[in-house]
Amino acid sequence: MKTTLPPCKLTFHFFCAIGLLLNIFILAAIPARLSAGGFAYAIRPRTFRFPFDHGSHPDFKTEWWYVTGNLRSVGGRRWGFQITIFRNAILPPGHKGKNRWKVRNLYLLNTAISDIKRDRFLYFRDFARAGPGICGAKTGSMDVWMKTARMTMNKNKLYLSFKGETFSLQLICLPLLPPVLNGKNGLSQKGPRPGQATYYYSLPSLKTCGTIKTQEGSFQVTGISWFDHEFGTSQLAPDQAGWDWVSLHLSDGSHLMVYRIRKTNGNIEPTSSATYIGPNGKPTCLYANQFRFIPLPGGESLVHGILYPLKWKLEIFHLNLKLILSPWMKSQAWPGKKEGEIPYWEGAIQAYGRRGKIPVSGEGYLELTGYGKRLRWKK
Repeated sequence: MKTTLPPCKLTFHFFCAIGLLLNIFILAAIPARLSAGGFAYAIRPRTFRFPFDHGSHPDFKTEWWYVTGNLRSVGGRRWGFQITIFRNAILPPGHKGKNRWKVRNLYLLNTAISDIKRDRFLYFRDFARAGPGICGAKTGSMDVWMKTARMTMNKNKLYLSFKGETFSLQLICLPLLPPVLNGKNGLSQKGPRPGQATYYYSLPSLKTCGTIKTQEGSFQVTGISWFDHEFGTSQLAPDQAGWDWVSLHLSDGSHLMVYRIRKTNGNIEPTSSATYIGPNGKPTCLYANQFRFIPLPGGESLVHGILYPLKWKLEIFHLNLKLILSPWMKSQAWPGKKEGEIPYWEGAIQAYGRRGKIPVSGEGYLELTGYGKRLRWKK
């Protein structure tokens, strides 16, 4: 089915390889044309086709599939989860060669759960080169896998699996809304230059059920999740330090995604944007002058030696919507222990506030990058 939907995100995680050492969030600013390497750029809006576009887009250098959610087990015990698989191309699709073991793509897995009751953040990272039976991503339909994890879509249901030593999960996600295109009909601009963008859509409301296992036992869980898929070749510029991103499911039946890119001089990139999805399912793109997303003074917390702003104020002006965001627990941070790993905070949050005179609450996920250790830029 062909879909050209209204607009606006960013979760734009991405990584590059130096030899076989993966580097997440290595940034590039490249002219808006096919590069000498033969990769395509996100320059203008495109026509999305589903389910085809759930699959891989090998013409682009970088791509990721990303799911986050807030879940509850029996008795109302809260859990957060995220699972992301990144693809980074080493060789362009037109490269000649019949060796099936030649490194064409590298894959990175980031997955974590937040056990809110016990204030435990369990995370796992893995990477591998694509090869027969090792890892890969199909084109034309969603089937992305690594040794310990898989994301597949079958008959409009998204299946997520991960099996690790300290935790595992098996989840089924049913989309309650059709795909929402972020930005300008799916073109999510990250900076002022042509091609400094990704193609980006979301499945913003996923009814989720399944099992989470930890060393404590097995838990049947239900809740709501959010899916993002982005692909492109050039995103951030050398004067951009990091980004702040949030997705929210609100009590009035609406959904919201907001991102802002922080520049090295302390200003906010004017191309920052948001997508508001009303209770009727209709999405609206919001530009930087239509909302305010700012950290609140005194809301910082030190996690792994980095001071993260964990309490936020979000306002959507024309909706008269005002929200305060705060984490269910503060410890939801990736430490970036190894060379080439970037520390960042990503976790389950709660929201409360008002739309006009009507109280509104909600839950979602917050991602904060470029604090403590600025994201690196490479040309």
